[in-house]
Amino acid sequence: MSIQRSLKTGTKKAPQMFLSLFRYVILIGLIFYILYPFIFMLVSAFRDQSDLLDPSVVWITRRFTLKNFSEFLKLVDFNDILGRTALISLCSAFFQTFVCGLTGYGFARFNFKGKKILFALLIFTMIVPPQTYILQLFLLFRLFPVPFFGGLLEKLTGSSTVNMINTPLPFLFQAALGMGLRSGLFIYIYRQFFRSLPKELENAARIDGSNAFHTYFRIMLPNALPSMVTVAMLSMVWNWNDAFSQSFLSMSKSTIATFLSSIRVSITAGSMQFENPAYLYVLMQTGMLLCITPLVFLFLFGQKFFIESVDKTGLVG
Repeated sequence: MSIQRSLKTGTKKAPQMFLSLFRYVILIGLIFYILYPFIFMLVSAFRDQSDLLDPSVVWITRRFTLKNFSEFLKLVDFNDILGRTALISLCSAFFQTFVCGLTGYGFARFNFKGKKILFALLIFTMIVPPQTYILQLFLLFRLFPVPFFGGLLEKLTGSSTVNMINTPLPFLFQAALGMGLRSGLFIYIYRQFFRSLPKELENAARIDGSNAFHTYFRIMLPNALPSMVTVAMLSMVWNWNDAFSQSFLSMSKSTIATFLSSIRVSITAGSMQFENPAYLYVLMQTGMLLCITPLVFLFLFGQKFFIESVDKTGLVG
């Protein structure tokens, strides 16, 4: 009887073990598929030119070097590109974190006429592709009207409009007015988070004589630290990687995203030929590694708050 029972339990565990093994194989395959480009880029960036001619060197580099970074920085004006991208991304993240939080709190806690319609329009902005309105944005910032001082500007320059193209101003204006990249999603994240907080916090503040703004900035906003970090991280990453709108609104001033789309041309413009043609791809991998390094450190710093915010807001995907 004991032998029969052991055989039955063994036959029952076999499908479970096979299913677990299958899951591990799928997960390991996905991890390798995701990490393979990053590992290849990391190995190539520190590879010496002599290893390029050695067919036995595939993954593990025999001669590590930092010369590739100095060579890349000689060929490309990377500091200017990095500074411009950091200015746009950091300032946009700051404005969106503040403005979207205030808007999300209004949708979560206040009742006013047209609230449902406005929220529906907000959700609608999340699904409208930017290709449908990028031309209008370009024309707006190409001939941006100056309120109140338009007459004085026309007397001084002969025009009552200002050209903001190829400057950080179009991105900063949109972020400050709640129209920046993915602002609808950020407002939704804040709304979901503030709805999860107990109303007793606000009721206690009102009893103590606090108004709505004092309650928000002194009580509600400090409790929304996970959502603030999440919105700041997402805004930073998306503005950093936004190649589409930056290619229209900052055509002659390269950013990280537009630079990566033409990194080979940028490198070869500094040096038209290399002793080893494969070294061009090493420099490309080096430049790509420099471009994503700030985002990697950003994720390592804020991953705890990001996971906590996803858990509290119910945001998936």
